[in-house]
Amino acid sequence: MSKDNDVLYQCELNPDVQVMVVFPESERYETVQPYFEEYGHAFTMIKEKMVVIDGHVVNEPWFTQDHLDVIEAHEVGHMVMNESGNHENDEKHADWLGYHMLLEHGKDSAAGLHRQEYYGRYGTYPEDEKAWEVKML
Repeated sequence: MSKDNDVLYQCELNPDVQVMVVFPESERYETVQPYFEEYGHAFTMIKEKMVVIDGHVVNEPWFTQDHLDVIEAHEVGHMVMNESGNHENDEKHADWLGYHMLLEHGKDSAAGLHRQEYYGRYGTYPEDEKAWEVKML
């Protein structure tokens, strides 16, 4: 992605969700940087149905489309939890939902990456966890 301008696009996992990548060179970056410091590579603006991603990480040499898909899936997972009335912002739950969204959308490579990250964080695989009672967006 070009780092000269912020990038705004529709999320493939949910076309009602917009994704914005904000790069360090952007005049917006100073405003959103504290959120990246608190939440990591991205955060969700639930009412606006928007995912905001740190452009700094997007241009790292190791960063791939799979990483971008995993981040989007996780953040959309937070939106699904909110829609289902679950407001506790459980990171594990958002990861579980994100993994299953990736599979549902045929993003098998990203789902594989997310599965390994899930195991690294929680010591189990998402398919070994209980199914949360939620309706996917």
